[in-house]
Amino acid sequence: MWPPVLRQLDARWLVGLFALALVGAGWAVLLTQLAVAEQGVITAAEREARGLVRLFDEHALRTVAGADQAAIFLRQRYNALGQSMDIGEEWRTSLGGSDLYNLLTIVDAHADVVLSTRPFKAVNLADRPHIRIHLPSGPDRFHISRPVLGRVSHQWSLQLTRRISKPDGSFNGVVVVSLDPAYFIRLYSDIDVGHFGSIALVGVDGVVRARRVGEAESLGQDIGASELFAAMQASESGSMVRNGPIDGRRRFYAYARLRDLPLYALVGLDCTETMATYAAQRRHALLLAGVASVIVLAFSAGLIALIGRLIASRALAHAANRAKSRFLSNMSHELRTPLTGILGYAELLQAECGTSAHGMFAGAIHRCGMQLLGLVESVLELSGLEAGHCALELRMETLGELAQQAMSGQRAAAAARAAAAADVWRRRAAPLRLRSHQAAARARHLAAQRGRCQPRFRRRGPAAAERHAGATGAARTRQRQRRAGGLARPPVRALLHRRRQQHPQQGRRRSRPGDRGTTGGADGWQHHARTQQ
Repeated sequence: MWPPVLRQLDARWLVGLFALALVGAGWAVLLTQLAVAEQGVITAAEREARGLVRLFDEHALRTVAGADQAAIFLRQRYNALGQSMDIGEEWRTSLGGSDLYNLLTIVDAHADVVLSTRPFKAVNLADRPHIRIHLPSGPDRFHISRPVLGRVSHQWSLQLTRRISKPDGSFNGVVVVSLDPAYFIRLYSDIDVGHFGSIALVGVDGVVRARRVGEAESLGQDIGASELFAAMQASESGSMVRNGPIDGRRRFYAYARLRDLPLYALVGLDCTETMATYAAQRRHALLLAGVASVIVLAFSAGLIALIGRLIASRALAHAANRAKSRFLSNMSHELRTPLTGILGYAELLQAECGTSAHGMFAGAIHRCGMQLLGLVESVLELSGLEAGHCALELRMETLGELAQQAMSGQRAAAAARAAAAADVWRRRAAPLRLRSHQAAARARHLAAQRGRCQPRFRRRGPAAAERHAGATGAARTRQRQRRAGGLARPPVRALLHRRRQQHPQQGRRRSRPGDRGTTGGADGWQHHARTQQ
């Protein structure tokens, strides 16, 4: 099954496969580079998120630790002074009067507010979770409540509380430090986390203590049932890509739990904003790759079409050549049959007429027929070579011998006219050798073919001497005398003059290729006159 398929393969398949391979390789390299670039952007975004969460972690930890120290200080002062303590003065002098806190409050054993940095009415906080958590006896612990609306401050606050115990360990009240939730994220207002980037402080109960997205601040959302919070509970710190549990936007999240506190610091960078530059570059690269692919494929298609036309033209040329070869072969075979008859009858006439004029005519017919037969055989050999029926047989031949064989056909004519044919090729070309196919036969055929155009050799005598002496002063003098009419015209010139006068149109005839030994003008008439003599 493979040979028929292989016969159909040509340069068009090679061009098509090369174009597809080039386009495929280009796209593979491009997609690989894009994947590497995308991974680099993701890695950089995760690194940035982890750096921000560490900063947020440290800031929140110090803020909560400061509030806890304030609560412990007020508890000690309340145990020492009781309700006579001036909490406002203590806040201003000992705690620096910072605006970090919305309110400082002391609640007694009955959960009634007894001391506050702001004026207040009698109010009971026994129903508040951040108060009730301290009623049972137990270890002293620091509690951070959910965001609540303060009954005294009337502001949303995080209630950071410590239990006040009597010397016997019984419940004696609670120190409440009301902290502004926005303080935790206010520090990051100058840090660009994007229009949809988020910073949040989340408790271990899944309730958001403080959150900022862009310029919007919020608090109190419960994300305890989300995949994000489940991942946060699985480890103390880490990073991931998740959909936001509140707004559903996909972000690069990094988180860390505050040391010894029930809080998580959470920072999220929006994926769309983070990958915007990469997405633009990716679109540009894909567009350029698409255009380049179209150009390569279009060029390849044009090249394939051009190759197809060339192949079709070559097929037509081969068909025409085969038709020519068949025609030449058929015609050559058809010509050999009558040529055989012509040569046979010419030989019979030669044998019958002997050396008479008719015998000479028959000899001329036989020679011409042999030349024509040689041409026919050459055509047959050429058609056989083109058809692949004849194989080339190369062998070494001496160039001098080939030249001698080619000149041998001319020696007889030269000797008949008493001319000397110099053996120039024997002296100059004998050392040369070459590889040829049937060189000797071709040399003989060349001599036979050229024999019908025999060169004209002048007889030695006055004419040759006159030509040789044409450059001398005497010859020039005779020529001037002849032009002046001082000397008689030679017989050949007189004959030519009379023939021109008798046949003016024939004297101006020019020779055509194939004329035997004749040329136009005076030289042709000279040869004709000599043959008549």
